[in-house]
Amino acid sequence: MKFPSFGIALLLQAATAFAAAPAEPKVYKITPEPLAGFAHVKGAAYRATTGEQGTHFVLGNLNTRQPVIVSVIGVDPRDQFSLAVFKDGWKEPKREATTTGGQPAVAKFRTYERAHILVKSSAGARAFEIRVAVSDEIPPRAKAAFMPMDQYKQKHPLAWFSWRSPMVWGGIVAVVLVAGAAFFFVRRRRAS
Repeated sequence: MKFPSFGIALLLQAATAFAAAPAEPKVYKITPEPLAGFAHVKGAAYRATTGEQGTHFVLGNLNTRQPVIVSVIGVDPRDQFSLAVFKDGWKEPKREATTTGGQPAVAKFRTYERAHILVKSSAGARAFEIRVAVSDEIPPRAKAAFMPMDQYKQKHPLAWFSWRSPMVWGGIVAVVLVAGAAFFFVRRRRAS
């Protein structure tokens, strides 16, 4: 069976594209567990080795009410590492930090569902420690949208004054009647 030259070219192109496709990196799942002595925080700590390709982690089951702190430091404090936090995929980091002078690289954030974390060393294979702390949900500090009427009246003593109130209209009618009577009697006196 003969293949047309166009068909062979397509097969060769597909084969080279498949062979040249980069392998997916191995991703380690971070699973925070309750920390002793901390009532509202879960944490995890891992020790690993990374190089120029980086070590990939994923942190899941998050929501926007949970503050997250990720820190990376080398086992040897002189080693330098870069920390990058991504939302989806591994292309655009949302947070970046590097270790400097023995200080850890720290990223603080809130997100929903999951976060992707990449740790790299530009100086070859180096050992590092990654620590993750995830807080319990922190409810927003918002005041209630409505309050009971008796509480409103306590805060606003003149709350009874409303144009829809019968007391207000009764007071207006009373003032008009008194003013009218006074006007009537003053006119009558002048006339006599």
